[in-house]
Amino acid sequence: PRSPKGDVLFAINKYRAQLASPDSSFQERRYAMLFLVHFVVDVHQPLHVGYQEDLGGNKVAVLLDGKATNLHSVWDTALLQSEDQSIQDYTVELLALSAGNVAIWQAAAPEVWVQESLDVRPEVYSYPAPKWGAKARLSDSYMTVSKEIIDIRLAQAWVRLAG
Repeated sequence: PRSPKGDVLFAINKYRAQLASPDSSFQERRYAMLFLVHFVVDVHQPLHVGYQEDLGGNKVAVLLDGKATNLHSVWDTALLQSEDQSIQDYTVELLALSAGNVAIWQAAAPEVWVQESLDVRPEVYSYPAPKWGAKARLSDSYMTVSKEIIDIRLAQAWVRLAG
């Protein structure tokens, strides 16, 4: 459900309009661009539209490579650092994922972007349940599938921002 106080969709539309307005000053456009990029990328990360009760995975304690962390941190950081790959090589990989999809991805409205994240959310939470009081251990197969999801979501975010 949408929040009457405003939500990420409200923010995306607000900053898009502010960026496009000829009445906006340079500073207003700069501010709008920074927030628009932030919110568009956020909405493509499934835990940013996660469950309120676990604060989008922030309250979900997990073990990754024997180290304690939380599920949100895994999706925000660890998945992107999971391979020894330069930024340039990663960019090329994401560009390849967008081949043939640019028009389709750019035609989708922000509400669709949110729904896409909601649609993959069950996979985000599909790790083996921990024993009572323990942290869930994220397997290599979980990380592989999750990396594929986050790569597509980032490619979509970049293509949509470019549009």
